[in-house]
Amino acid sequence: MIEFSYGTDKGLVRPINEDNVIITRLSCGDIVFMVLDGMGGHLKGEKASNMAKDIVLENLVNKNGFKSLFGC
Repeated sequence: MIEFSYGTDKGLVRPINEDNVIITRLSCGDIVFMVLDGMGGHLKGEKASNMAKDIVLENLVNKNGFKSLFGC
């Protein structure tokens, strides 16, 4: 059994958290951990990290299949 956790914080300056963390198990059993930085200070950094998350997950599904363990 593997235990894991993560933490993320919007920081002291940003009004929202722009980051994403995804933990996914592929159909082959491998676990993928993704940390997607929101590019703090750039316009719409939260959208950039969400787009990156969606693109990576879509490609994982199409290539390997996956079972989502946790996502935000």
